[in-house]
Amino acid sequence: MNVLAVDIDTQNITWAKSYDIWEKADETSQQLLSDLEALPLGTVVLAALKDSGMENLDAAVFVELQDMLGTSTTTGKFREGYALIAVRGGKTLAEQHKPSAEVTGELPCNAPKPVETSLSLEGSGVCKPLHVSLVSAGKDNGNMANFYLNGKMLRGQIPSARGLNVVALEPLTWKVQWKRTYDVWEDWDLANEKVFDDLEALPDGTIVLVAAKDSGMEQIDTYTLDALQTCGASISGGEFRVGYALIGVKNGKAIAEKIGPHVEVSGELPCEQPVLLTDKSAEETVKSDQVLFTIVSDSLFYNTRVKWLSETWGKDVPEDALMIVADKKTEDHVPVRLEETDCEQGSHDVGCCKFGHAIYLASQRLNDKHDFEWFYFADDDVYVRPDTMKTQLAKRRITKWPIAKGLLGCANDQCSGLCGGGGFLLNRKGLQKIVGNLTKQQFVKQSMQLCSDCDHWGDLAVSKLIKDRDIKLENMKGLHPWRLDYDKFLEELSGPRPPITLHYQKSSEQLHMLYRLFSHSKEAEASRAAASQTGKCVEFEGHKSCDANQDETPWG
Repeated sequence: MNVLAVDIDTQNITWAKSYDIWEKADETSQQLLSDLEALPLGTVVLAALKDSGMENLDAAVFVELQDMLGTSTTTGKFREGYALIAVRGGKTLAEQHKPSAEVTGELPCNAPKPVETSLSLEGSGVCKPLHVSLVSAGKDNGNMANFYLNGKMLRGQIPSARGLNVVALEPLTWKVQWKRTYDVWEDWDLANEKVFDDLEALPDGTIVLVAAKDSGMEQIDTYTLDALQTCGASISGGEFRVGYALIGVKNGKAIAEKIGPHVEVSGELPCEQPVLLTDKSAEETVKSDQVLFTIVSDSLFYNTRVKWLSETWGKDVPEDALMIVADKKTEDHVPVRLEETDCEQGSHDVGCCKFGHAIYLASQRLNDKHDFEWFYFADDDVYVRPDTMKTQLAKRRITKWPIAKGLLGCANDQCSGLCGGGGFLLNRKGLQKIVGNLTKQQFVKQSMQLCSDCDHWGDLAVSKLIKDRDIKLENMKGLHPWRLDYDKFLEELSGPRPPITLHYQKSSEQLHMLYRLFSHSKEAEASRAAASQTGKCVEFEGHKSCDANQDETPWG
């Protein structure tokens, strides 16, 4: 699309731009609309399409062109021409859409300019009621997230994009504080946290407008649900490619809310302060970073893996917040708390028995002195960064939702869910709900039955148990169930979410090398000072760790 803007009085061209709506339809069409909206009312707009691209524009673009230029075209076809002569804020003088399009028209001298009739959002000291309407649609049902204030489409520096689009308005003045987009489809991990952070920071009474576009509602987690519900939302989840629209009030009630393939909501903001809720409980504002680390092991490994983890990352765990669950006690000294079970020694299938015991035993510590909010479960060949895990979990207030977190994506013909090699977590409410009122024998028996149903994969059996209990199962980046090769290891270290756990660390040197790299403890500092500086080395946050042997590195 090639566009000229002409000053109607001087007949001078004020700018000329081309927009590749064939290869980059979404990005460049939004730029086109932003550029057109910035034109003074009465500017003459000349547009001519070359090659192709009109077929790639979605319905929302044609609606906005009609609003700004009075166009009538509502669709495009592959490699057809399009020509337009129009006035910004006025009428279309000539328009044609066909394989070869040609239009002509004459602009009169001193043509009157249209008058802007929309509400000034800055306010004038006297409140005027504001009519708000939102349109939201998934990818296959219009693909839009449009905001209208007194009938005028709200645009700005950030056009609507995939995921959640959010606008914050000051009450009474209706001044736009900000407009932001959150790609909860591709960047679900960080985007969900960002929604929570941004909405949590808003003053009570702020008007919050939310519209989903394309997809991502299926990826919203309890961060986003908590944030939306503080603005009056009632939803408890979303689905693939559905629309969602909310007119809400921070710490108040929703004015309008809908979820579905294509939804529209509207409401009027009155000339009075919004009614706020005053029953915030103390629990809703408390943060907790207390985690119980429950590690499943075996009596064969008391002198090796259990000893090594207690010498490395286990030192970064508070006293009595690390628990080993195995088959039986032996004469070997175990330097951490050990829980004996009736599970057999060794073998793959025994893992199902031990994880059943581990979850039940963790539930027996819900009320101990540490007041744990989160419970982490993993095998004994996982390196864990306890402080990093606790920092991430404590970013939010305690939530009302029962939650399980882990890296999702593993499945067989019977079951699907967690890739448990990097470990998984249950929050306090999730652990209470998963165990319920069952005795240890009943819970372990049920776990073993699910394990059999899931072809003896313990992580998938736990996933099924979580789903059967209606506990929210959420993705959590940073938990690595597989060994990373060297390049991927370096990439993760420099990424936005550095590793929290690393699986398949089965030697003393592997664990100690990671301890020297990650830990901020005095013991780790002393170990770095005494360690060799030769071999293959990596650095992270000012820490350097090397493997002199180059045959026991923590990467594949």
